Amino acid sequence: MNRNFCRVAKLLGVTVLACALYLGIPSGRPAALLAAENTNPGAASVTPDVQLVIDYNDFIQSTFTDWQKQKPGLPKFITNKTILHEAASLPWGGTMVGFAGWHELYSRNIAVMKALLPHLEIADSTYFQNGTTVIHEYGMVIKGTREAPEPFVMGMIEKYTVKDGRIAQIDEFYEDTAGLLKRLAVLGIVKDPAR
Repeated sequence: MNRNFCRVAKLLGVTVLACALYLGIPSGRPAALLAAENTNPGAASVTPDVQLVIDYNDFIQSTFTDWQKQKPGLPKFITNKTILHEAASLPWGGTMVGFAGWHELYSRNIAVMKALLPHLEIADSTYFQNGTTVIHEYGMVIKGTREAPEPFVMGMIEKYTVKDGRIAQIDEFYEDTAGLLKRLAVLGIVKDPAR
C-alpha cells in the first residue's frame, strides 16, 4: 500500500477520534455517529444534512475555476448570511460572509488553486454528523517534485453547521498551515513566508 496513503489514513483515524470527543458523541452509542463515504453518496445511511454537504463539495469542485458557473448554484447550498472561517495565515484566509464572501474566497484563491491543481491529490472524504453539525474530513497530498521530492501530506477537517436545509457556517481546520505555505512557496505558487 502507498506509504503516503497509510499516513493519511492513520492521521484521519486520529482525527475521527478527536472529532468524536469534540462533538461529545457517547462511545456507547455508535448510532449517534454517522459516517458516509463520498464514494457512495447515495447510501441509505446518508442523512439530508450530510447529503447537502456532499453535494456542496461536489459542486464546489466542479465549478472551482469558473465563478460564472459557481455563482448561480450557490443559493442551493448557502445563504447570504452563511459564514466561512478559513485559517487567517493563508493567502485566502479570514472570515467571509454570504455570496460576496464566496466571491472574495474565489478571487483570493483562484490563482493558487490553478497553480496547485496539477500537483494535488485528495484522499477519500468521510462525513460524520451529530445534530446539526456535519464534519467532513479528508487528506490532501501535494505530489513530490524536483524541488521537493517528498510528497506533502496533510489532514483537513471542515465543520459544517446546517440550518433550514442550507449551510449556515463552515469552519476549516488544516493540520499544518505553516507546512502548506512552505510547500506552496517551494513550488513558486506563493511568496516564501520566511521572507
